[in-house]
Amino acid sequence: MSVIPAIDITTIDIFFRPSEFVQSRINTYADSLRDQAQVFAKLVGVFVFNLVLYSIPITISGIETVQSVPSPPQALIGFIQPVFNAPMAIWEFSYRAVVNAGFLFAASATAFIMFHLGVVFLRRSQGLLQSLHTIIYTSSIYLAGAFTIAWYASTADAILVADTLLVNFQKRFIYFFIDLTNRNFALPGGRPEPVPTDQMTMVGELVVFSLLLLGLYFIYSLYLGAKVNHDMSRSDALFTTLFVLLSPVIYIIGSIIYTTTII
Repeated sequence: MSVIPAIDITTIDIFFRPSEFVQSRINTYADSLRDQAQVFAKLVGVFVFNLVLYSIPITISGIETVQSVPSPPQALIGFIQPVFNAPMAIWEFSYRAVVNAGFLFAASATAFIMFHLGVVFLRRSQGLLQSLHTIIYTSSIYLAGAFTIAWYASTADAILVADTLLVNFQKRFIYFFIDLTNRNFALPGGRPEPVPTDQMTMVGELVVFSLLLLGLYFIYSLYLGAKVNHDMSRSDALFTTLFVLLSPVIYIIGSIIYTTTII
């Protein structure tokens, strides 16, 4: 009978040994279908735990990622009211927490689909669990960290210049594809103006540096996940990583064409 090892991750692995961090070793201890089901359940548990760990602090901090909270179903309020004194507050907090978790879930799901499509396309797939392990561990740390810093940057007045710089970069990225597709479409606020970076605070510089570092770690861990968990060559692992990175490009171009053609 196979024994499934406990999850043991250290900070050293996350930042200094990412290959150890993303390595699944699933093929060495998940021989039977039952073992694979247990591994799948454990991976889902890790992901759900990290979703909670990511979304709850953001929700408690009051970062506004939700413009307005819809009215709750009366049946739900009737169920909550006997247990809590403030059912509306519970509903609003729960709704915001779910929405906050939804951003990371959507990004992770997209990355997983594109990652596994890449390894399947190259006919180098060692199994679905290897891809799932790679995405869950990389998104739970690096992607969640980047999302958290981005949310913080959008709300903290002390790093307004850094936030403006990040928004400016996103707009320029989108406008590149608007011009590439030659579509008559404009973002709210129009084209971005140059940002005076000389007014950026030290905290703002740290935020920008942290986002760049986490982004590089995420990309590199995807590469290592393809190389180690699917036994790929360097070129195949690089192609799979690029396949994942193309997902936001495909989404942006698709959104531009849909908005200017159908709507």
